[in-house]
Amino acid sequence: MPPTHDEQQIFARKGASLTSFPEEALAVVPLKVLDLSTNDIPTIPPGIFPKLPGLQVCDLSRNKLASLPDDIGALQSLQRLSVAHNKLSSLPDSLCQITTLVWLNIKSNSIQHLRGNIRLWGRLQVLNASNNNLEILPADVGWLPLKELRVSGNPNLRIPQTVLKHGFKAIISYLQVVCEQHRLVERHLSRFTHPDTGADDADAEPDFDSSSSAAKGLSVEQRISEAANTGILDFKGCASSDALDAAHQDLHAVYVADVRSSRCTELDTNILSFENLVILNASFNQISWIADGIVPGSLGVLNASFNKLKELPSSLGSSPVLQQMYLANNQLSDLPESFASLPIVDLFLSENEFTRIPRALLGMGQLAKLSMACCKLQELSEELGNINSLRFLDVSFNELQDLPESLSKLTSLNALNISFNPLQTFPKVIPSLTALLELNLDFTNVSDLPPDIGKLRHLEGLQVEGNQFEEPLRSLYRANPLLLVQVHNTALTSLDLSGIGLTCFPTQLARLTGLSALNLSRNKIPSFPPELGLLTNIRHLSVKENPLVPPFRQIAEAHGSRSIIDYLDCKGSKLDLSNCELQELPEQVLAHGTHLQQLKLANNKLMDLPPSFSTLEALNTLVLDYNALQAVPEVVLKLPKLSILMASCNQITALPVGIGACSNLQAIVLQSNSITELPSSISNLVDLKALGLASNNIQGPLPEFLGSCTALRLLDISSNQIMSLPTSMGSLQKLKTLKACDNQLSTIPQQFRDLRNLQELYLEGNPFKLQGPGHESHAFNASSSSAVRKVLDVLLPGAPSPSPATEPLAAQEQQPQQEQQQQQQQQQHHDLQQQPQQPPQQHPEHQQQHQLPDPQPPLPKPSSRLPQQQQQQQQQQPNSPQSSQQGPSPLPSISPHESVGREDRDAQHLVAQIGRLSISNEKPPSAQITPKESIVTAESAEGEAAKRRLQEQASKDRAQDKWLFLQKHADTIAQDPLRPKAASGWDNVPLTDIPRLLAAISNPPPPPPTNNNAGAQKRPQTMQRFRRVVDQSNMAVRLLGRVGSELGQQQQQQQQHRPASFRSSSSTGSSSSDPCVVNSSSSLLIPPAALATAAAAAAAAFIPDSSSKCRSNSNGLLQHCCKAPATAAALIVSILVFHQVIAAAADS
Repeated sequence: MPPTHDEQQIFARKGASLTSFPEEALAVVPLKVLDLSTNDIPTIPPGIFPKLPGLQVCDLSRNKLASLPDDIGALQSLQRLSVAHNKLSSLPDSLCQITTLVWLNIKSNSIQHLRGNIRLWGRLQVLNASNNNLEILPADVGWLPLKELRVSGNPNLRIPQTVLKHGFKAIISYLQVVCEQHRLVERHLSRFTHPDTGADDADAEPDFDSSSSAAKGLSVEQRISEAANTGILDFKGCASSDALDAAHQDLHAVYVADVRSSRCTELDTNILSFENLVILNASFNQISWIADGIVPGSLGVLNASFNKLKELPSSLGSSPVLQQMYLANNQLSDLPESFASLPIVDLFLSENEFTRIPRALLGMGQLAKLSMACCKLQELSEELGNINSLRFLDVSFNELQDLPESLSKLTSLNALNISFNPLQTFPKVIPSLTALLELNLDFTNVSDLPPDIGKLRHLEGLQVEGNQFEEPLRSLYRANPLLLVQVHNTALTSLDLSGIGLTCFPTQLARLTGLSALNLSRNKIPSFPPELGLLTNIRHLSVKENPLVPPFRQIAEAHGSRSIIDYLDCKGSKLDLSNCELQELPEQVLAHGTHLQQLKLANNKLMDLPPSFSTLEALNTLVLDYNALQAVPEVVLKLPKLSILMASCNQITALPVGIGACSNLQAIVLQSNSITELPSSISNLVDLKALGLASNNIQGPLPEFLGSCTALRLLDISSNQIMSLPTSMGSLQKLKTLKACDNQLSTIPQQFRDLRNLQELYLEGNPFKLQGPGHESHAFNASSSSAVRKVLDVLLPGAPSPSPATEPLAAQEQQPQQEQQQQQQQQQHHDLQQQPQQPPQQHPEHQQQHQLPDPQPPLPKPSSRLPQQQQQQQQQQPNSPQSSQQGPSPLPSISPHESVGREDRDAQHLVAQIGRLSISNEKPPSAQITPKESIVTAESAEGEAAKRRLQEQASKDRAQDKWLFLQKHADTIAQDPLRPKAASGWDNVPLTDIPRLLAAISNPPPPPPTNNNAGAQKRPQTMQRFRRVVDQSNMAVRLLGRVGSELGQQQQQQQQHRPASFRSSSSTGSSSSDPCVVNSSSSLLIPPAALATAAAAAAAAFIPDSSSKCRSNSNGLLQHCCKAPATAAALIVSILVFHQVIAAAADS
């Protein structure tokens, strides 16, 4: 069988006892898989890998390779590489150029260091470096998108066991936080000895390998000679303690000493006795002892990290200007008591053997940054809270179970890292640290956050990885960690939680009562808890694109998202659930209890109300129009304060017998039902002011007991089969509106002449028997008191009706001017009915009463039989009562121009309210109850069209809602008009602007938002700020370089002030503008007065909030500067500039 296409791209010679690279492998084109494992190949000749550009998998494991060729970087398609079980001691830097690597296996070799730009491995997911001789794991490994990392079997690896025991996540966090701090310290200290390090490689990994120390190609003698001239001793990687002893007298001017990786075992008097020594970098050695009895008078920075120190000399505590000590990764368990008097600002004690906070540390009143990560701390001292200058605290990877309450006094604390501690609960003291900008709680067993965390309103970075949060906290953190704080921030007025995968409503929002805008759209929320009802100040709410269940979906569709809050607001007095397709009453309605006063349930499918409905004791208005009720629910009669009952357009056949027990009823509207008779108990309703029974099946005479309802103002019995009206109606002296159209009336009682307050009378469509010509076609409708008298005179022959006191004589009605005024009043009535949001003019006592908007569909108009002449009259007079009717005879309001008493004003308000409740939008087609036949006039059709236009406009407005949400403030430094936008602009910065720019750089802005790709390692926001400080340090270096160049113009005038020992020779004096280098052409030429001025400006910029003690020390420092220019220049650069760099990082 011939080989397949894939087999033609594979070359495999596994276990073939090969002793050299097989040339025949190059004949396979294109070669994608190369397997030469388990052979005896000692080397790969140069030039092989460039010939394999398409190689994707390469297995060279279990050979005798001592090195890899530098041209391995040519494999730009390589995804998997295995060189395990060989004899490699290092990897070529070019290996980092293979950006396509996904899987790398280098285990079981003798590799000591991982070099090169590891950050280029942006796709690497698996790295196996176990069983090697690794000493340091680069911090950049922590930023790779790794899913698996193996480093076991490296006996010299300088990673604490407290980190290793927590596994992969802990190692990544350690690399990202703790090792990143080490790298920043080493990188910036290297600037003093290697000023040519550019900004481009500021983030590169420092070289800790002593074998690389010969990069400059200088011998020990040349280094000593250079140090005697420049003041910078670069002995990195030189085992030269004897040479230092011999040349000690020539090095008295050294102010920067770098003896890293030089295999030193002690710091003796040869180095510490340099009288001008300012910076001493002795990290990555084997130092176990520091000479005692020597007080370095000028020492400002000491770096002795990664050594074997078990104790420190007490004489070091007498150093007057020692401000920064880096003692990480040693074996220290305590500090000398004398250290309490040191003016320490930065103290790094991580990866040591401390079991408690040293007593000497508690006396450092100027301490700003403290790192005690990876120690063995079981608790923090209460006295730690007395160091109110503390701004950065890292106690990660310890054994802490809680934090002391005294930390609440740390009002300046900006960054707190307590990750990988076995906390029992969320520390109560954290919410009181309101100045926090960064908080790390990774893997601390925290399962919930207290409401008070919302007080951390300045927080810019929050990490809580590895904690078991439940929904919705898990979704909030996954979308944006700061949302965990925002949902507790009671000062928020708007919040956007859209599209973050929420499956339930965050009940934590219940405390955010100041919210005015909330966006919950595009989530997976099916329903909402009562807590949402507490947010009554919200004006803009969006719940679109959520799988809402009934009744939430229907409520949102019918009335908008904001109505859900009204539905859940248990203290709300009004609730509108009309048009929601309800088949039964939602339980949440009953939760309103004694607060609900008005409930609208129109246009639903309700057949009854539950017995528990009687718990709504404060309900006074109930609207049940357009449902499927066959009777008025009995539970309604148990509502003690019910005053308005509306149940039109149902299938009700009778009024309940016990309705008379509802003594507070003032209005009953049961139009368009099937009621045949009235119960006698209705006579007990002495406060009844409005009764609407139009479009029912009431037959025969109207009962006499109706006359007992003496408070009636409005009676509508149109479209029934009533044959006569009772004489007792003459006792209804307060009756103002009577509508009895479309019945079987042939006469009316003579007692109607006694109804002196009757102002509206509608009797059309009745077979009246009248005498005399011209009355057969009379409409018998009157809308004023004078017109009512005229109709009564026609229907009741005999003596004319007496004119009421409130109306002019009937004869005056014939005057054209009076008719015009009457038409204007009727037009006003019509407009008020068509606009339910604007009730008729009322007495001031009633103008403040709140009224619900009107979302109900219209009640059907009763059938009428008007002659053609009457219909033409309606079209000519659109203000007539007939043309303004919609639904089952909308109940008109009383003229606002009448002078009425308090009782009449109350009745007027009631009738107007009924009108607003009954006039609604058009009934949707889904309604199952078919209204009776109705007459639609031209005006009513126009009104419906106008309402539809309003509905369409409202829908557009809701669709175009614009949300106002929180935005992060802009980068203040980037917006600074004085900050140059180009690299060349630093030379043009005015000298007077430099202190303010340095102050801005020392307070960096928050990190920009990042979008992590799927599968990429999430970078802690704390370290985002650490990494960004590198660029900010470059700004500071350039700005201070500008100061040096300005002041350097005076060097010819100051030649006589230079000490002879600092004069440069012509062979070594290359000029440098970098102020980190105190050389012969810049810093050493600055006059003492100028140095004092620059130091004062820098001190004001970098230490604006320092204590009085610190300021006094600064004054003494300035005096020292004036006396010793060389030391002054070094101090300005090392203590102020370097302090700014590390301060900006740690403060963040």
